[in-house]
Amino acid sequence: MNQFSKFGIAAIAFVAGMSNADVTVNVSPFGAGYGIATQMPGGEWRVEVFTNWASTTVDVSVRGLATDRVGNVTVQNDGAQPARLSIRGSASSTTPLTSVESIKSTGTKEVWITELLVSGNVGTGSGDAIDVTLISASTPIISVNGSILGNIIVSRSSTEGYIANMTVGGDVLGNITANNSSIRSLTVAGSIGNALNPSTITVSKNIDSLIAGSIYADVDANIDVATGIATFRTTSGNFVGSLTGRVLSKYHSSVTQRFWIAGDLDADILISDKVNTHTLNTNPEIQIDGEFVSGRKFVIGNTLSSGTTFKFDSASGLKGQVIINGSNGAGTWSGSVVVGSTTLSPTPNYSAASSSLGGGAIGHVPYQLYGNDCSPVFADPPAANQFLQTEIDGSNDTDTDGGGPDIDSWDAKAVTLRFYGPVKTGVNVDHTSVTYTDMPVIISYIEPISGNPIDVTHRWKVEMNDSNTSNRPAREIKIRGHKWSGGASDPGMYVHAGTYRVTPRLTGSARLYCDGLNVATPPSVADFEYEFTVGFDCDRDGVLDTSPSSTCWRAGGGCVADYDFSGFVDTEDYDLFVHDFEQGYPWTDVDSSGFVDTVDFDAFVEAYEVGC
Repeated sequence: MNQFSKFGIAAIAFVAGMSNADVTVNVSPFGAGYGIATQMPGGEWRVEVFTNWASTTVDVSVRGLATDRVGNVTVQNDGAQPARLSIRGSASSTTPLTSVESIKSTGTKEVWITELLVSGNVGTGSGDAIDVTLISASTPIISVNGSILGNIIVSRSSTEGYIANMTVGGDVLGNITANNSSIRSLTVAGSIGNALNPSTITVSKNIDSLIAGSIYADVDANIDVATGIATFRTTSGNFVGSLTGRVLSKYHSSVTQRFWIAGDLDADILISDKVNTHTLNTNPEIQIDGEFVSGRKFVIGNTLSSGTTFKFDSASGLKGQVIINGSNGAGTWSGSVVVGSTTLSPTPNYSAASSSLGGGAIGHVPYQLYGNDCSPVFADPPAANQFLQTEIDGSNDTDTDGGGPDIDSWDAKAVTLRFYGPVKTGVNVDHTSVTYTDMPVIISYIEPISGNPIDVTHRWKVEMNDSNTSNRPAREIKIRGHKWSGGASDPGMYVHAGTYRVTPRLTGSARLYCDGLNVATPPSVADFEYEFTVGFDCDRDGVLDTSPSSTCWRAGGGCVADYDFSGFVDTEDYDLFVHDFEQGYPWTDVDSSGFVDTVDFDAFVEAYEVGC
């Protein structure tokens, strides 16, 4: 049988069988192919379309009553031209069918959905609901009043495909895949995905407009170069999941630029390049009406451009972490960030403490020390007697480990350093065998005579998010004195009164570096100097001493001449002892006679000359 005869017999059978049918199928131009509508035992209609020849685009129309339920619609297009598929009721151009179980392209050539009107659902909840080359309509738009229960797939191999002018009155409960395609306009009144079954959305090209009541999905729109996101929005609920894209930018006049979440942003966001602004758009480029959830990140790889606004509508809505210049390039923080009615300034080292914003922070890489978030708050010079010796030296620690690994709760107070972004170190600061030269910060005692820093890191315990832990606040470092046993054999556990300076280690395996970045070698934090003060409590009664008593142990234990406990006997030891001796401090009573006199001075000088 030749090709023409096959079509002819099929067409005769088709026409003869449809005289009293509700659902009809029409293929034009004549001879381009044929379609069959078969009513199944359950009452729904199965539609099969076969096309393999045409010199122009093939139009396939599926029509029925508003009460008709259509099952599987398959279009096998093996012709040279695309097949345009229209599915709706036959009464008028606005009449829908009741439901469609699936729409699928099975041929080698393109199938476009150009019209789809359904009052109920598309899909059954398992498998693919729609799998075609593209979804595009002009008048009327593609409208599903119910939900799409299953996956939506558009895939085009040559020029760019797309989903355009598509609205869903219910939910989209399935994955959305746009291979070599864009989402030009998809509006969902309900939810995309849900908390129990989140969706995966993969878009090779642009997202011009993706709007839903709420979104529970992991969205990847960063596959091809030179692509971007214009409108990404929830109209009533939360966005939970993740989103990656290259730019947030308005790239033609027919779309509106805005990332707008009406509820909470409980998602990790990566805009790998930048966020632009456009004069035609007076609304914030980024707006979060609810909370940016703690533990989530919003990373802008390059620049928050001048004129853009990153708006947290709630005065305490900034609970997560925003990172600008996340690629560690030359990206700038040039736009505005507003939390409630507060515009963060100056940038990048804004002054408002995170406690007034919700607990989160905006960090520009490399992260700097967040002075107003530290405890004590950064001041130059620091206030006097911010801690007592007994508050910070570990003597109030109720544990029994003597200041070893942090495996329990501490009662001693801590110096708390916070940064504008998450920080980390490559060492394991809690390991029992760690050396204090491998700590991510250097803690120095400021010698009161010369002002020189003396490295006393070995006297302190550092707690932070390191290579062995992930349960600590990511922006925070705590510094505490080791528990002091009070004996001469344990000189390293004592914190002397005075001024201390903390600086970061910027090189080596123990360097303090910026975390949360998608770069092979994250940069070290910005250099800083932070100082705090410790007041005398020699009698260990929890009250600042106005006149230090003889109970204030000060000598260097087994090595009297190492007066500053630096591990070396040098001029710093001599100068510091002379200073304290001239002040009459009782801990310069080297011979423990109960008096500070020349005998003590001579005993120290003798030890100093010997070297211990």
